Amino acid sequence: MNAKERWRRILVRRVSELTDGAKRRHSRRIRRRLGAVVRAGKPARIFAFASTATEPDLWPLYRRLRRRGVRLAFPKVHGRRLNF
Repeated sequence: MNAKERWRRILVRRVSELTDGAKRRHSRRIRRRLGAVVRAGKPARIFAFASTATEPDLWPLYRRLRRRGVRLAFPKVHGRRLNF
C-alpha cells in the first residue's frame, strides 16, 4: 500500500467516526469558505461534484449558486474519463 492509500484509509476512518452534528458543522464551514472564493471570482460556471455520505454536503451551496445564475457542471464518467 502506498502513502496515498494509507492516508486515504486514515481520513476515511476519521470521517466515519464524526458525529452527524460534527459533519454538518464541517460542511457549513467548507460551504462558507467555498462561497467566499466563488463570490470573489464571480464565475459564470463551476465544475462540481455530487458528494457521498462521507464527503461534505455542498448541495446548499450549489442551490445558492444556481439562484444567482451560476451554471454547475457535473462530470459524467465514461470508463476512466470524466466528461463535463
